[in-house]
Amino acid sequence: MRLPMRDIANASRQVATKSAMNPILWMSAVVTPVSLILTNFAAAPFSYLLLAIACLPVIVGCWIFTHFARNDPDRLQSESHIEHMEMLSRIGDNAIGSQRTIENSSEILIGNVNPDSREEGRA
Repeated sequence: MRLPMRDIANASRQVATKSAMNPILWMSAVVTPVSLILTNFAAAPFSYLLLAIACLPVIVGCWIFTHFARNDPDRLQSESHIEHMEMLSRIGDNAIGSQRTIENSSEILIGNVNPDSREEGRA
């Protein structure tokens, strides 16, 4: 059985920090399976400790998620999403402060301007 260590190393290099949850999710992905595998081979008192170590990152991850969901939901968003929203808010702030006029450069009218012609079309 070949362990996919090279694949795991490549995945960890490619993932940039996307949210506040990423570090705890990576810790859960590494610590939990290793601890559960070692639990099968350990003696009784030590296996309980390994089981607790396996559950700890998952419990902490759930606590962090609920904490940020209640107090600071933006930290659960990806960095690119937050940057995009900040850019949109800056554009919106600039647009609110000044009035912009839009000139109609084409003489093509969309829709029927003459209300009498609508009635002629139905008859």
